[in-house]
Amino acid sequence: MVKTEENEKGEVPPPPPPPPIDDKAAKVEYDNPPEVVGGFEEAVKFLKYPETARKAGISGMVEVALQIDKKGKIVDSKIAKSLDPECDKAALEALKSVSWNPAIKNGKPVKVWVTVPVRFKLK
Repeated sequence: MVKTEENEKGEVPPPPPPPPIDDKAAKVEYDNPPEVVGGFEEAVKFLKYPETARKAGISGMVEVALQIDKKGKIVDSKIAKSLDPECDKAALEALKSVSWNPAIKNGKPVKVWVTVPVRFKLK
């Protein structure tokens, strides 16, 4: 488990911002974004709520930045907004477990970065 330092009020400070994405693909415009084959419901099937996060009452949003190439393959990924290390890992694994259709620009597939929100909600 990652040790965090608390401030004077006993609050844990937010994680540092993710490193900037230095890549031409980050600036590519597209007509149609990359999509999960079968819709995001497919990715949800692979999302496992980490037991440690469930027991700790952690809920919220992880934002995962994915670089998807012209063939729909994830070639790079970063956590753009962290919730909890275990939730971050679970979100990334779920998104990598599904097939993707590439982004389309002028009728042709293009390599792009997209940020995908993944919500963890306790019932």
